Amino acid sequence: MGGWLSKGSLTMAEIESEAIYDSLGKQTVNQMMQI
Repeated sequence: MGGWLSKGSLTMAEIESEAIYDSLGKQTVNQMMQI
């Protein structure tokens, strides 16, 4: 998670998709751990 943030220079679209991916990724991980 947050891999793109380490690149330093991001567009607003990349920051938005990073946040969306981050929240989706956490949900997926939580679901996988519950199974």
